[in-house]
Amino acid sequence: MAVSAGTPIELVNNVYDKLAANVAIGRKRLGRPLTLTEKILINHLSKPKTQEMERGRSYADFAPDRVAMQDATAQMALLQFMTAGLSTTSVPSTVHCDHLILAKTGARIDMGVAIDTNKEVYDFLQSVSAKYGIGFWGPGSGIIHQVVLEHYAFPGGMMIGTDSHTPNAGGLGMVGVHASFTCSDETLSAAAELAREHNTGVHIHVAESADDSNAGTRLQDLATDKWLLVHAVHLQEELPGTIAHNPRSNMNNSVGYARPTQRKNTVILGTDGIGADMLEEARLAYVALRNHDVQETPDTVWSWLRNGEAFFPEVRTDTVTWSYDHSDSPWHVAFTPGIRCTDVTMNGRTVVQNGVPTEFDMTEIRTKAAEAAHTLHKKLSAQ
Repeated sequence: MAVSAGTPIELVNNVYDKLAANVAIGRKRLGRPLTLTEKILINHLSKPKTQEMERGRSYADFAPDRVAMQDATAQMALLQFMTAGLSTTSVPSTVHCDHLILAKTGARIDMGVAIDTNKEVYDFLQSVSAKYGIGFWGPGSGIIHQVVLEHYAFPGGMMIGTDSHTPNAGGLGMVGVHASFTCSDETLSAAAELAREHNTGVHIHVAESADDSNAGTRLQDLATDKWLLVHAVHLQEELPGTIAHNPRSNMNNSVGYARPTQRKNTVILGTDGIGADMLEEARLAYVALRNHDVQETPDTVWSWLRNGEAFFPEVRTDTVTWSYDHSDSPWHVAFTPGIRCTDVTMNGRTVVQNGVPTEFDMTEIRTKAAEAAHTLHKKLSAQ
């Protein structure tokens, strides 16, 4: 099996290609809607049409997509695998050397001690990995949880980990249900229950247009402080949660102005897919806010930008260089168009240099996006 530093797109597509059919089988057999977890599990059953599915009682055979092993437990796992007489693994697998590194004195010294102390183990793991086509992440290459998250995890996948808490890769994000007006009360209740089960919130469009003005009534007993309420232009009731204000999208769709300052909720700024320039969005947000209240200042909109960091706290450690010297001033940003980031460093890695991404080709992405759009348009036209 070829070793890859990421999950092959063919593997991901295979999981998604069979999802709809297997979910339909599960719904029919259980006679009810499925939770997100049930959809993932049923989609990975070896025999979804015949497998017994009784919660808390049934034993099932699954077909996982990947296996990840850390250095301490990988030793026994690989010794057992070597006795199976196989020439390679059945699914993409990786070994991550991180657990045997003892944090005691400092990174440089601790790493040297670990490499010296565990040399025999690391040599064994590297040798076996090379023989059986297993990805090998040596000491110093990263913590297993973060490496899995950045390189291998994908929504809806199933991974076996020899580390009890490796599944944190599946815990990112919120439960997403689009909009209240596109969901039944049963679906909204199921989404809320799923969010409670995973101690997270629900990301949902709420009362964007007047047609969805009863959203508050439907969500009053479901929403929590962890929910992200997008738009809330015509929201008539008070709901807990953070409001994502999207002035450009609201203007484009002619749905009205949300008046976010009239609510008690924390407000963050969003785009709803209409552009991706947050400083430009902030300038438009200030114009709309000032039109609503001439006493308002750019500081209010600036606070909305800052509030967004609570959803992505890792950005606080990024280093960003801007094309304008006063980009940290709410007033300057509000009245200075054309500000752009020129360089971005994340975790010591330069990802934007002179305004150009360094880790992917924008021309290639745009070309592939255009091809995908053309293919989708042809499919829709044929229906």
